[in-house]
Amino acid sequence: ISKQRVSLIAGNNQLPLNLSNVAAGTYQVTGLTADGQVRSLRFVKQ
Repeated sequence: ISKQRVSLIAGNNQLPLNLSNVAAGTYQVTGLTADGQVRSLRFVKQ
């Protein structure tokens, strides 16, 4: 489990993730918007 706090500007943003030391599997990235909405993205590392 890893946590990271970033401030982003409105619009589309890219946040690079270093996954070199992460085992293969299914993961979820969850973020909180400025107005309190939770956004999640699931991905598979092979």
